[in-house]
Amino acid sequence: MQEIRFIFAVHNHQPVGNFGHVFEKAFDTCYRPFLDLLAAFPAVRVGLHYSGPLIEWIEENRPGFFDGVRDLCARGQVEVLTGGFYEPMLAVLPDRDARGQVNMLSDFIRRRFGQEPRGLWLTERVWEPDIPRMLDGTGVEYTLADDSHFSYAGLDADTLHGYFITDKAGKPLSVFPISQQLRYTIPFKPVADTLDFLRQAAWRRFDAVTYGDDGEKFGLWPGTFQWVIEQGWLARFFQAMTDSSEWVKMTLPGEFISSHQPAARVYLPTASYEEMMEWSLPAAAVPHFRELRDRLKSEETWDRYRPFVRGGLWQSFLARYPEANRMYRRMLRVSEEIDREIAGRRGKTPKAIEDARRDLYRAQCNCAYWHGLFGGLYLNSLRHAVYTRLNRAVKTLDDLRGGEWARSRIVDLDDDLRNEAILESRSMAVTIRPSESGAVEGIDLKDHSFNLTNTLGRRPEGYHDQIREAAGRRRRPEGGQAEEGPARAKEDGLEDLLVYDRFERLSFLDHFIARGTDVWHFQREQYDDVADFSRGAWEVKRKDQSGYASVRLSRTGTIRCGGAECQVRAEKAFTLHARNPVLTVSYRFASDAGLPPELFFAPELNLSLLAGDDPKRRIVIPGTPERVEAPGKVLTAVGLTAFSLRDEWLGMKVTVTVDPIAELWHFPVETASQSEDGFERTYQGSAFILVFPFSPPPGGSAKFTIQLKQE
Repeated sequence: MQEIRFIFAVHNHQPVGNFGHVFEKAFDTCYRPFLDLLAAFPAVRVGLHYSGPLIEWIEENRPGFFDGVRDLCARGQVEVLTGGFYEPMLAVLPDRDARGQVNMLSDFIRRRFGQEPRGLWLTERVWEPDIPRMLDGTGVEYTLADDSHFSYAGLDADTLHGYFITDKAGKPLSVFPISQQLRYTIPFKPVADTLDFLRQAAWRRFDAVTYGDDGEKFGLWPGTFQWVIEQGWLARFFQAMTDSSEWVKMTLPGEFISSHQPAARVYLPTASYEEMMEWSLPAAAVPHFRELRDRLKSEETWDRYRPFVRGGLWQSFLARYPEANRMYRRMLRVSEEIDREIAGRRGKTPKAIEDARRDLYRAQCNCAYWHGLFGGLYLNSLRHAVYTRLNRAVKTLDDLRGGEWARSRIVDLDDDLRNEAILESRSMAVTIRPSESGAVEGIDLKDHSFNLTNTLGRRPEGYHDQIREAAGRRRRPEGGQAEEGPARAKEDGLEDLLVYDRFERLSFLDHFIARGTDVWHFQREQYDDVADFSRGAWEVKRKDQSGYASVRLSRTGTIRCGGAECQVRAEKAFTLHARNPVLTVSYRFASDAGLPPELFFAPELNLSLLAGDDPKRRIVIPGTPERVEAPGKVLTAVGLTAFSLRDEWLGMKVTVTVDPIAELWHFPVETASQSEDGFERTYQGSAFILVFPFSPPPGGSAKFTIQLKQE
């Protein structure tokens, strides 16, 4: 029988910010059983990758586990792969951070496992042609990418075996093509199917085939623990590899490179695995992409044209989701700030700065920045983890500088050629968008490392039609039986959440509404905004003085008055105090025209306590008795001068006071999103609408003040 070398690599990862019970379940159902079985089958040789968040949890909670990995390394059964320590998307990082993350994991591998790492697990297999240059100097000799990457470069499937050489600017890198067929076969089909694939590869005289995929497929993904572990698929697979060892030679990737020449030179285009490239498309484009794919399959021409049918690229998530882009740009700015601090110290880097850099690296974990089959960006806990680490890093730098201060800046923070206004003190940072309605996109409470505006808007997704279709099938037809559709929903009624926001979920977004509008209209996006202050640009000026920093916005807008439009002059001032964690927002509106009666000024704040039903996270309205409500509840309150957001987990209370008296409307912002085990409802934040009567006399003015204080 012709021999075939089989390169088998497994990537194990949990994101920064995932819950402890998830780590524990993953360890018990997946990582531990896999390693125990591997130790029992010496002929099975594996490339293993563990990401930094998982490494840190294991070292703290299961410290003996890596002793077993080291033993397998010592007997030549395991090769440990490096990568960005906290599983960042290397392609979108500054070079200094990409190399720093790789070097951090490589240092851990040397110290803990006694190996010199040669290979790199490429996060989500997101390939950019610049990767070889970026990795120069890290000691990385090879990585793995999907065979679809190679087909996009025009290579025929029959040539995709062994490994290939590529380079950028003379910096070489070897790349193994991961077999998609093996990814879909292992572990979901009988072991015999894998043997058949390997047998065919041997008959075609392939020198090696490569498998590489998530380790969570071997016990953590829905249904896999029963199939892979309890029903013995993994044991049967390892036994089959052992029994077939005369012709299936399980080979470590670094070992194969040392003994074999590359198959050819190749230059891969920007790509990821096929599913990722579909997920990154705009929602409106997804049905067209699927229609084309289905048509080619029905015409039996899919295999011929597949290399030329591609989705989007990973960076498109930053365009699809402003919330992801905000986190990403904030991360870049923090990276620059740390780099400047290090450069200014001329080689003398205190431990505190190293701690800040590690927090930055944690904030670069990729999972919170995009959305596909897994929750990702839709999970506010993952976004919270990113913001927590960024705020910690900034707070560390602030503490090194010392003093009490408040300052303002006008700068293009997000690289869109439009300036933002930034107010910052030792305790708070506020980011304002003068070019887009003069609203606030970020409020960071540094003392608690908490982003108070960590919300996510409601927008169309390519899978929302599946939710609607499943809901239609569940409804009982007249005279017939209800049907269950293929889309799994964790609860009924998710289709009612498919309401899409007309604005981003910003704060101090200014609406004018007429009588008859209520909280339900806002929740369902069915209200009429009779002015244009919620859109358009404001002029901005800075005004810093001793003890506080301020930015002042101004513009002239219009309010619809019957069939006419009334001109209204508006001023909006944001003031941040140096010594107290207080943000004051003052409004003044003036008009020479008589405005319609029964008009209301309704500024909107979108804030988050991370959970809609956690008893330790509550909305508090003063009174006798005090009114305590869950963020997941729709509520109203009249005659209001203040309300608070209370988080007992963080020991944090934020109070919003208003002048004059207002009515409060509140509703939870909830989305219907997909996860690996079905469609689910997710709390993304809370919308607070403050409703003030608005009736300035002709030639007069109206003033309003909203103050946000961290207590």
